Amino acid sequence: MSEVRDVRLLYVADPLCSWCYGFGPELSRLLERRPELGLDLLMGGLRPGNTEPMSEAFREMLRGHWAHVAEMSGLAFSEAIFEAPGFVYDTEPPCRAVVTARSLDPSRAFALMKEIQSAFYRDGID
Repeated sequence: MSEVRDVRLLYVADPLCSWCYGFGPELSRLLERRPELGLDLLMGGLRPGNTEPMSEAFREMLRGHWAHVAEMSGLAFSEAIFEAPGFVYDTEPPCRAVVTARSLDPSRAFALMKEIQSAFYRDGID
C-alpha cells in the first residue's frame, strides 16, 4: 500500500454552527490519531451580517435544533443566549476572529474556534 503524503482536510465551518460544535470532538480525535493530517479552516458564514434580534419563533427553532445536537453529540448546551434580551445571532464576528487567528498562526485557528464554540454553546457567552 502506498503512503499518502501531504493530505489536508478542508473544514468548512462556522464557530456559531451548532453541528460544527457537535462535530468538534470527533474532528479533534481524528487529528489526534492522525497528526500528519493538515487542517485548513474555511469559514462558511452561517448567519453573517444579521442585524435582527431573534424572534420567539427562531428561538424555539434553535432550542429544538440545539437539543438534537446535544442528544447526538453528548455536548452541553447553555440556554443563556435565549434569555439575552435583543440578542442578535450574527456569526460574522466570530468567523472574522478565526480568519484573523488563521492569518497570524494557522496552527492555532482550530483551537480558537473550539474556544469560541465552548464559550457560546456550553457557557452561554455572547
